[in-house]
Amino acid sequence: SATINQKTQIPAGSIVGDYTKIGATVGVKKSMIGCHSNVSDSAKILNSVVLDHVTMEENVKIQNSVVGDNCCIEE
Repeated sequence: SATINQKTQIPAGSIVGDYTKIGATVGVKKSMIGCHSNVSDSAKILNSVVLDHVTMEENVKIQNSVVGDNCCIEE
C-alpha cells in the first residue's frame, strides 16, 4: 500500500498506486499516481496521470499532464 503523510488527503476520484510515498500538504485532484513513486511536500497534481517510478520534488505543479515511467520532475 501507499504511504501518505497525515497532512495530505487524497479525495475521491484520485488513485495512488502501491509503494508510493506522498509528502505533506500535497494536493491531488482527479489524478492517478502510479506505483513506486515519490511525491515531495507541497507538490500539486491536477487532472493528470503520473506513471510508475516517478519522483516529483517539492513545490512542483503539474496540470492536465501525463508523466511517463521513471521521470523526475524538478521545480
